[in-house]
Amino acid sequence: MTSQSFEIVNTYNDFRDRIAAKVHGEWEFESHGFGIVLVKIFERSFNLYKSIGLLLPDLYYESASSLLRSLWEISLDLHWIAQDPDNRSNLFLNFTQVEYRKNLTLVDQQKFDIEAASYLADFQYIDKKGKKKFYKEFSNLTPVDVAKKLGKDWEIEYDRIYKLSCAYVHGSPGAILFPLYVVQEGQEPSSDIDRERTTKAAIWAMAIMAKLYTLFCTEVGLDDSEYLADLEKKVPLKTAFQVL
Repeated sequence: MTSQSFEIVNTYNDFRDRIAAKVHGEWEFESHGFGIVLVKIFERSFNLYKSIGLLLPDLYYESASSLLRSLWEISLDLHWIAQDPDNRSNLFLNFTQVEYRKNLTLVDQQKFDIEAASYLADFQYIDKKGKKKFYKEFSNLTPVDVAKKLGKDWEIEYDRIYKLSCAYVHGSPGAILFPLYVVQEGQEPSSDIDRERTTKAAIWAMAIMAKLYTLFCTEVGLDDSEYLADLEKKVPLKTAFQVL
């Protein structure tokens, strides 16, 4: 890796260690449901962030980009939930019943629909053919719809993160075939483009994690603004999505 890329990885790992040290402990929440959702989503997000970090030194930006999409989607959901924590946390928690229902046989589904009627009610509707259907998402919104509701910055992130990372998740021809380059004899089997894209994946992951960490700190009453300000001086995370 170049010295710039190596420095990014060091900063990336330093941020990882900082989060681990600060969030470890017990926290109290006014809303029990939101507390569960916040902690579990943040835990999942942090594990994704750490997983991306394992891929960076070897320039595996393709796999890192796949995980990046998951990290961004989880961040999107949590920030949407945080705008109406009690109601939206309940939707998030209760949607597990819809997911469980998908794995049942038709006969078992009919029985389950009666037993779990109160949990399923918020997610079911009747389609144009008169058939009972269930929402595909707990919010009944697509990622782009949620992004629009959260504001312009999130729409920019959707255009930058979601669309590009989807190509790597689904193995689109463009993601697999490009960039094309010829490795000359004596060269390393990786290009400057690999390093640039790996660095970009690192910065984007840090930017997403910084927003999640800031939200977590706000909800639990933890002040780590001085560290985050110093981090911003090293890596401009707040403007990370403005340019490709």
